[in-house]
Amino acid sequence: MAMYEIPTEAERPALFRLTKQRSAYTTWAFIGGYYERWVEYAKQIEPLAHEPDGMQSLNDSSMRLFLLGHAAFVDALAKLRQGDRSVFKWLGYGTGEGYFCESFRLVASWQTARGRIQEGMELVETEYWPEFERRLDDLIAAWSNGGTAIQPRYLDVPAEMTGM
Repeated sequence: MAMYEIPTEAERPALFRLTKQRSAYTTWAFIGGYYERWVEYAKQIEPLAHEPDGMQSLNDSSMRLFLLGHAAFVDALAKLRQGDRSVFKWLGYGTGEGYFCESFRLVASWQTARGRIQEGMELVETEYWPEFERRLDDLIAAWSNGGTAIQPRYLDVPAEMTGM
């Protein structure tokens, strides 16, 4: 038995159009504009000192992740423009090969951090936070237009055993 119902003949064309729309270059270029605005604003924020309890703030390390995430998005968008749909694969983080999953790592980490530690996070207590948060929310909303095109991360598949 399948884990989900197989689409009917009537549902298949609609699913195809939806998948095509969510994986289109124009959809991802639109998302890219929000990503760009968020990263550009983050660059304007003065670095915050490392917090003693390890909470997330903007320091050199997190700014590096902003730049790497944005670079991965730009690379993936360029590949998609050339028709390369492999940019939607889940290949993990840090591959440096331009996949949307790499760029979403930064967005997901800030989305999670904001939900867990808004109180006490140094950035929340600065004048930068309202605009930073608004741009993050805009990016997350835009990402929902195409995010389903990205191959999901399968956590139940064990890693290969090597060297044993």
